[in-house]
Amino acid sequence: MDATTFRWITLTFLLGVAGLAAAPEQANPKTAFELIKAGNEELAPKARDQVLYMESEPSEYGLVPTIWRIVYYDQSTAFDSRSIVFQNNRLEKVGKPFRPTQPLKGTESVIPLRWRKVDSDKVLEIVAARPEVKDLKLLSSQMWLKWEQGQPVWKVKLWAKHYFTDAKVEIGDLFVSPSTGEVMLVDLDLKPLSKR
Repeated sequence: MDATTFRWITLTFLLGVAGLAAAPEQANPKTAFELIKAGNEELAPKARDQVLYMESEPSEYGLVPTIWRIVYYDQSTAFDSRSIVFQNNRLEKVGKPFRPTQPLKGTESVIPLRWRKVDSDKVLEIVAARPEVKDLKLLSSQMWLKWEQGQPVWKVKLWAKHYFTDAKVEIGDLFVSPSTGEVMLVDLDLKPLSKR
């Protein structure tokens, strides 16, 4: 075996080991609340846990989202808020001061810790077990933790497999209490699943 072949085999082996090492992290995405704790490490002490809202991108492989943006109340920034983005458990970006879509009311805009009891993984379990969707092949979800009509809620948007094709179809939203896990509202339309 010449030196070039040996180096190639060695490089291939090392890349394989690296891939195996990374696999568990990608296979076990952190929950929303775990990412909030991870994001705290990038903030000044007064801004830690001061979550205004958080949102995911639609999941690509299964129901669990792997890209999240968390917006914290941070008085040290121009707009009193800062966004942090995670992808596949890794910190992607600590954003510049972020202009919220609605005016802030100081700490009143922060989602209180006492409301943050039901994490994103449990919310997905609750949603997937609903009688309206439990017999569907759910393909993707998108999640928000935000204020809605004066109280914090989890909003979950779902996509399911079409009945007769492989198409991915948006079927609507469910709203879940982050405090109790109670499903507060079901806003689904399953008719598009049977359209030919």
